[in-house]
Amino acid sequence: MKSHFACVPLTTACREGLKAVQQTLADDAKKLNLRPSGLDDINFTLSVFRLSDERRAKHESEEQLVESVNEVLKDFLSKRPRIELTFEGLGSFGSQIFFINVTNHEEVAALRQDMNTVLKQEGLVLADNRFTPHVTLYRKRDNKRGAGYSGGGGVTVSDMVQRQGLPHVEASPVEQIILKRLLGC
Repeated sequence: MKSHFACVPLTTACREGLKAVQQTLADDAKKLNLRPSGLDDINFTLSVFRLSDERRAKHESEEQLVESVNEVLKDFLSKRPRIELTFEGLGSFGSQIFFINVTNHEEVAALRQDMNTVLKQEGLVLADNRFTPHVTLYRKRDNKRGAGYSGGGGVTVSDMVQRQGLPHVEASPVEQIILKRLLGC
C-alpha cells in the first residue's frame, strides 16, 4: 500500500509562476470540475513508496521514519551534481490530475533512479514503476463525471493539456528532497 512520497520543495519564484499558470487555466479548470493545488503545498513529486515488511517491523514512529530517511536523502543529495528543475507545457493523468511538464527529463530520471535505489536500501519500496515525476496543478473535485466530461463549456481534457501561451515558470534548483506521508494513509 502506498504510504509515502519523495518530493522537492520549490522556490518561491517557481511557485509564483505555477500560481500564474493556475490562474491562466482557472476558467477551463472550473469547467472540468478541477480544484487547484494550494500554493503552500505545491512541490515536485519524484516517487511514491510503500514500506517493506522489514522496515515496518522496526516499529518506529512516523516521525522517526521520516527523520531518518530525510537524513539519508540529505546525504544522497550532497554527493550529487546540482540540477535545476525546468518546466513547460501541461500533462494529465486521465481527467483526474493536471500537471506541468518537467523539461529536463534525463537529469530528473537519473536523480530519481539513484534516489529510488538508495531508499530501497532504507526499506522503502517503489510503489509504482510507471509513476511520472510531476507538479500537480489541479486535481478532480469528485469522480461524478468521467474523462469525456466537458463541463458544458466545451472544454475537454485535451484542450486544457494543449493550451498555449502559458506564463513562464522559473526554474527551481533541487536543493532538498524530503519524504512525506501521503494524506489519508
